[in-house]
Amino acid sequence: MSKKLRMKCKRAIAGIVMITTIVWLSGVMALVPVVSAATIVDGDVVRNPSAAGMAQFDVYIAKLVGTKKFKRLVLNPQVFASYGHLEWENVKLVTTAEMDSLTTSGLVRVDGDAAQKVYALAPSGDTGAKSWVNVTATQFVTEAAADPDSIYTINSVDVGNYTAVADVTTVAQVTTFLTAGTLPSVTPVVTGTFTAALASDNPAAGTLASGSAYNTMLKVLFTNGTNVDVNVTGITVTRTGFSVDTNVAGVLVKDSVGARHGNVLTLSEAKAALSFASDPIKVGAGKTETVSIQVNLGSTATSGTIGFKINAVADITASTAATGTFPLVSSTFSLVDGSNTLGGVSVQSQTISTSVRAVDIGVTGQEIGKFKFSETSSREAVNIKKVRFYNNGNTTDADLANIELYNTNIGTSLAKVDSTTNKYVTFDLSASPLKFDKGTNKTLSVRADVVNGSTRTAQFIIQNDYDIEATGVDTASGVLATVVAYSDDGDVTTFPVGSTTNFNTISITAGSLTVSKDSSSPSGDIGQ
Repeated sequence: MSKKLRMKCKRAIAGIVMITTIVWLSGVMALVPVVSAATIVDGDVVRNPSAAGMAQFDVYIAKLVGTKKFKRLVLNPQVFASYGHLEWENVKLVTTAEMDSLTTSGLVRVDGDAAQKVYALAPSGDTGAKSWVNVTATQFVTEAAADPDSIYTINSVDVGNYTAVADVTTVAQVTTFLTAGTLPSVTPVVTGTFTAALASDNPAAGTLASGSAYNTMLKVLFTNGTNVDVNVTGITVTRTGFSVDTNVAGVLVKDSVGARHGNVLTLSEAKAALSFASDPIKVGAGKTETVSIQVNLGSTATSGTIGFKINAVADITASTAATGTFPLVSSTFSLVDGSNTLGGVSVQSQTISTSVRAVDIGVTGQEIGKFKFSETSSREAVNIKKVRFYNNGNTTDADLANIELYNTNIGTSLAKVDSTTNKYVTFDLSASPLKFDKGTNKTLSVRADVVNGSTRTAQFIIQNDYDIEATGVDTASGVLATVVAYSDDGDVTTFPVGSTTNFNTISITAGSLTVSKDSSSPSGDIGQ
């Protein structure tokens, strides 16, 4: 199930989930508000809160035919909402055994389809694939041993969230789907073109200071005129101008919302081959996406000129080959000495009190990381615009909720997010940057509600200096942070902050439930 559906479901039944989790993990099974198998009726929406990992938020629709019991996954919130009779508050909690007693089905018909075609559905994230099961009734029932009673009737919105792939046309393909959930693969016929061009707001020529960071040099507009999504997985850029490779401390690529893809690279023979196949930039069918090439300058970049270009179409790696007029060339920028003007930022881990390093499920506002940010140059004030943390513990993304960045100096929350994503959490302060006057510091902490994760640990760290984005107030130049680590014995070690010590690691315990008689409860015999 998608993250959006899990979070929406989690909010709708938050109270029940909290009680269920605390009591179940404390071993008091008799008090867990679960539903026995006998209470599941045809059409119920069910969820297993004790399933492993994110599966605990998967929501299914139950179908009962005589003694047969089936379940089908609800793909996303749009699908759930399209069935007007379904309500989040009516989702029933069941045990693992009860959920396992329902056989998963991926066979459907679409309501109103005069042809009564049967489709095989394979969910994948927010979407999925569908194949028309184009075999005879004998092949379907007798040879492949498919059960007609397992076929659900669904609406057009539901089926429309699945992308059509090759038809199922053989008994072997039916059997493969029933046993492994696998559909025939097909390469879609791509129509239209995928183009790359300079963006209309490509930066104009100007000056860049040595030591400055996140300087946008080149903006490229990708336009997807095809009928399929396109994943951009690599871009090679070439340095131009009167400069040398060592003037550049790093090159990076960002998407239109400012998220970095891939690693920060240095130049080799004037080139940086940025590769991000594991985290591609997606350009949806019929959509556009602006991609920025940014550069961090070293201390030697005090004179000369610099620019960047994408030299040829072969320098763009994508799932659909790009077209366009190349090279795509940036403006040329003059390099100036920034050593006497730019601000500076450092961040250092701080110790979390030993009294709060072991916490129960259900604790809210738990401190999981503490960091001191400082303006170190005394040359200009600095604005912190974005900070990214990594959960170095073994908790899952679902174990923590309502994560906030908190200013401990004045006791206020700076930003909140629902949860981590792939164990990362990014706080975007761009709309209201956190200002550090010259030579000042502030202590910030990461706090969260602990909603699950018995016996697991959480430890928020800053992995590297590129996870902090800051800008000088006077120069408006990007400032690259210096990240160091602080340990209990006072030694300063290298980043990632906190990863080599346990001074800011939180251990999660199951918690306990105490049942006792209230002092105001009446005493004596009843009924006399």
